[in-house]
Amino acid sequence: METQWKRQSSFWLLILGASALRKTQADLHSLQLQLTIMAAYGDLPDIFFNGCLDDHLILSYDSHSKDLVVKLDRVNAPMQNFLVQKNREEMMKVEAEVQRMYEDRRHYYNWTQGIHTAQALLRCETDKGILVNSLVRVAFDGEDMCQLDEEEKQWTVRKPEAEDFCPFWKDPFWIKAAQVDCPFFLSLLLQIVHMKERSKSLGPSYSSPVKQ
Repeated sequence: METQWKRQSSFWLLILGASALRKTQADLHSLQLQLTIMAAYGDLPDIFFNGCLDDHLILSYDSHSKDLVVKLDRVNAPMQNFLVQKNREEMMKVEAEVQRMYEDRRHYYNWTQGIHTAQALLRCETDKGILVNSLVRVAFDGEDMCQLDEEEKQWTVRKPEAEDFCPFWKDPFWIKAAQVDCPFFLSLLLQIVHMKERSKSLGPSYSSPVKQ
């Protein structure tokens, strides 16, 4: 998954070069990215991805319907189309990577009847552009497996097998993703959508199906 994050970082840097950052007037903002994987043993996983800006859903994707939805207020049509196309490409890459990791990691657990769920969450919060809170957490069937300690800048692993379930936990990339990249993306998104108030509604959505 590290490769996907780095590709996405390069994509946002390209957008940044097209326009200068403007100071936002609102104080407190948050960005949350959540990846959910649901599967029964022997089946390919269903993958869901949500991105929320200030608790407003701005990006969603699911591998079952192959629909990517981008919801950004006051973004012109060419930029909207560019964001949809670029994120569609990235989500297809993420989907392939998740399926590969799923095949590699599922043998670490005793599967039972029914559907199992894995989740990865990345969240950051800034106040006047200054990072005040960040979180990276991985869970399996509703149980936290590993979490990044913001103050210690170290991973907390809940149980021994989590070291296999969370192979990236020793990688410093994720500390940077939570405490540097996430606030950067947050400030960038704020200037793209011209957010001035946390409570302001984000406009109509734009949906584009992924062609098989």
